[in-house]
Amino acid sequence: MLRFTVFEYLREVRLNRAMAMLRNQEANVTEAAASVGYSNASAFAEQFCKRFGMKPSTVKKLR
Repeated sequence: MLRFTVFEYLREVRLNRAMAMLRNQEANVTEAAASVGYSNASAFAEQFCKRFGMKPSTVKKLR
């Protein structure tokens, strides 16, 4: 059984929502970051890359 802290869980939810927004072309990277609560786009990109193994801009270009 995986166990998350509250903060890890919230980060996971936020990053998954941002991934969906980028895949569906609902937002650009900066908009997606702000929408899920990141005020710093580079901090968002770092966490996104750690979670998904790619930059958020790469996801945006896949469509």
